[in-house]
Amino acid sequence: MTFLGAEATWRSKNKVIEAFDNSVVFIGMGVVLLAGLVRGFTGFGFSAICVALLSFFVDPALIVPVILMMEVAASVWMMPSVWRDADFKWLLWMMAGLLIGTPIGVWMLSFLPAETTKLVLYALLLVLALAGYGQEREIIPKFAAPVFVVGILFGIGNGLAGIAGLIAAIFMISADMEGARVRASMVVLFFFADLYALLVGSSFGLIQQDQFLLLGAFLIPLFIGVSIGGWGFRKWGADNYKTIALGLILVIALFGIVQVMI
Repeated sequence: MTFLGAEATWRSKNKVIEAFDNSVVFIGMGVVLLAGLVRGFTGFGFSAICVALLSFFVDPALIVPVILMMEVAASVWMMPSVWRDADFKWLLWMMAGLLIGTPIGVWMLSFLPAETTKLVLYALLLVLALAGYGQEREIIPKFAAPVFVVGILFGIGNGLAGIAGLIAAIFMISADMEGARVRASMVVLFFFADLYALLVGSSFGLIQQDQFLLLGAFLIPLFIGVSIGGWGFRKWGADNYKTIALGLILVIALFGIVQVMI
């Protein structure tokens, strides 16, 4: 999930539509469909995939607000089917930490070298994901204090590099939550976190009318992808969720490291 941090996330005042010719819009629809499949299955990864792939064609600063809108739309679409499985005690402490950690991450971004910071965070995610394979016991207790601390780290990661969703997923998998509970909690968490991001962005006048036009073009592939991904989770997710989720984090972390280095 991409949030407030990024050096250019909300800064651009250019017209969004001008950056998207017809070919880029169609490419974007394909990317959104793919990312929606992943989001529907795992409950996370949508923003990371969209930003990583679309950044080859357009400045990420132009698309990030649209991605946040799609994240909220995806969460609303999925909410009826996941609400009863979400761990709300965990979510309350995580959100409390998020509110504290995000400004810290944004502040740290003002003096830390952005690319080096992203490289370190992606490398850390890579190590944690590798460590998670074959780990069956609970290594992070699901108590209020550890969850609150991870919430702060979640916020810092959000502010620094927009990879908070991967941090949250690693934590929940390490806490040995069952797949349905991890997925549901991620959906609810992203709804509130992304809505918070949009409210902050709009208060600074950084949401443009053109972004809603682009959102309209992407909603259908988004909902198709999320629906198919959700069907895939119901069919195969219960037994394979942890392996698939960790594999996704590994791929995103490796891709992020390569992207930063080239």
